Amino acid sequence: WRWPPECESEWARLGAPDEKFRIVPEPLDNGTSPVTVHIRQMIQTSGGKNGIFNLALVSECIAIHNDSKLHAFNSWVDNQKDNYKLQNGLPACHPEHSMYAHFDRTSAHLMATLHWLTTTYPSRLPSSMQPQVGETPYQSLLVYHGFTGNLDEAKHVCEVGFRVVNKRNEGWYGNGVYFSPDLSYALAYAKDSGREHAIVIACEIALFNPYPVCDVSVMKGKPIKGCSDAHVAVVRHADNLREGKSTVPIPPSEWKSEHNPEGTQVSTEIVIDHLNALPRFILVFEK
Repeated sequence: WRWPPECESEWARLGAPDEKFRIVPEPLDNGTSPVTVHIRQMIQTSGGKNGIFNLALVSECIAIHNDSKLHAFNSWVDNQKDNYKLQNGLPACHPEHSMYAHFDRTSAHLMATLHWLTTTYPSRLPSSMQPQVGETPYQSLLVYHGFTGNLDEAKHVCEVGFRVVNKRNEGWYGNGVYFSPDLSYALAYAKDSGREHAIVIACEIALFNPYPVCDVSVMKGKPIKGCSDAHVAVVRHADNLREGKSTVPIPPSEWKSEHNPEGTQVSTEIVIDHLNALPRFILVFEK
């Protein structure tokens, strides 16, 4: 999860090799510097609707270089590898694993949510980090948090961690820090802050055993399920939020797809513990 050497060389040339927060020198939509290209590729390859997101909307991008947070995140991932070991050759996130024994495995909604997560948002693990035979597999995602504070407050969160983020409510899908792997969805929340600029924090997370939330009444305000490391819900996309529609989990029969072109455009919300987030960059948008 370190920045590639060409990015480090670019920052050294710009005179900012030791700063935690490093300004990206060019517009994200058409810049050609190694840093700009790398971040643009990170966003465009992170799945969902991100490949067609209009990066010209970004007025400022700040990359984050924090070795202490990187080490803490790596330690968290290593601990999770021990917690979620393979069982009979099955990863912890497989519905037949005993950790899912309390699930209704015949639930089409549950199964579809797990399938949606793993196919819509590809894991970002490079080949050198892919789990080997006998090792516990997991999914690494680039996700986005629609931040409601100002830029200085966003930088503070990236320095000390998301435990300082104040929750505005008890949490529709559980108690934790909320992210979406869809940038446009997170931006819709950031725009509701009432501030001059909208701020989105992009982070890497690692998912070993996500719990699909199919019913708000079951997990609202409750902590992350004991055997899981995250809650995941498939919900209406940001366009629907602006229309004032509900964000409750949508059953798969209503999802828009090639088989259901008139269905609801959906997105994903992911609720995690604050330790499972490595801040990578901050995006600032003009309103």
